[in-house]
Amino acid sequence: MVETGARIGCGGAQVRPGDLVGCDDDGVVVVPLEVARAVAGRAREVLLADMRARRRLYERLGMAPDETVDVEAVEAFHRQLT
Repeated sequence: MVETGARIGCGGAQVRPGDLVGCDDDGVVVVPLEVARAVAGRAREVLLADMRARRRLYERLGMAPDETVDVEAVEAFHRQLT
């Protein structure tokens, strides 16, 4: 029998039903549901700041812009979520 809807331990972190789990090539993050909205907002701010800085670098180097510096597209995407 398999248990569902239970707390688990994963890599030293407690994961509860409703918590968000994300990962990329660098690792895994567990975000408690209670702070998920605040964390998502901060992550969006960090992403956009990084994209703006990269855009300035591209401009200084005379590089053609690509999707990694398309701040407007990311902002439009996030507007449609709310």
